[in-house]
Amino acid sequence: MSLPIDLIFVRHGESATNELYDKVRAGELPDGDVNSLGVTHDSEILLTEKGAEEARAIGEWLKQNALSPFDRYYCSPFYRTRQTAALLGLGGQWRLDDRLREQDWAEFAIVMKDENRARLFPSSFERFSKNPWYWAPPSGESKSGQVRTRLESWFATLAREVPDGTVIAVTHVGVMATVNFLLERMNFDDGINIYDSLPSGAILWYSRRNPTTGEISESISWRRMICPWDENLSWNNGEWIELKLAEKVLSDEQLLASVKNRGDD
Repeated sequence: MSLPIDLIFVRHGESATNELYDKVRAGELPDGDVNSLGVTHDSEILLTEKGAEEARAIGEWLKQNALSPFDRYYCSPFYRTRQTAALLGLGGQWRLDDRLREQDWAEFAIVMKDENRARLFPSSFERFSKNPWYWAPPSGESKSGQVRTRLESWFATLAREVPDGTVIAVTHVGVMATVNFLLERMNFDDGINIYDSLPSGAILWYSRRNPTTGEISESISWRRMICPWDENLSWNNGEWIELKLAEKVLSDEQLLASVKNRGDD
């Protein structure tokens, strides 16, 4: 299965929930949930003005770096991603695809501070702390299960319909964390927590094209992350990283050593 030559994921700009989360974590507001924002579901959350500015900055960066037009434009159906996609100013014909919606955090979305999550959902919080890849919040989705299944279906669509094209997808951090896990062929013990290092309004770009020679490989081989509105937040100064994606093959001894090294938890 050949994915598109260039596959660009955009995290939506700062949302009202992101702003609320930051203020709660900073102790400026009491712990709260999306109901305090006057909406009935996470899908209805809108961008803040800062988030709108971030979206415009992303669009300018994409246009200045000759990454428009794209062969296919995708967007999560949530309102904040729709706003972000429109404010990019790319003039694309966007396909709303529910497979790109955010991971459902269910009850965990109600409570924002870890100490309150641990108090209200002790068993679930313990599992979350030990292994966020397999964990699912009460009544919610796991990355290893539902989110992965959605993305693998979407990847199959891309392989059939735009295998040699360029694709942009405006989506969410939970989806992008799962993309990072899948495309870089990680295992659960590699760690998947990119939440703190993938800001709102970030671009996560995967490519089959060697950025130096232009040679096209059979599979995704390069990755970069750019934050157009604050370059200091970009990974590796926004430069390309070659992905070492050889299949992991372990001997009997290495398998046993990997288990012994897991610690006592």
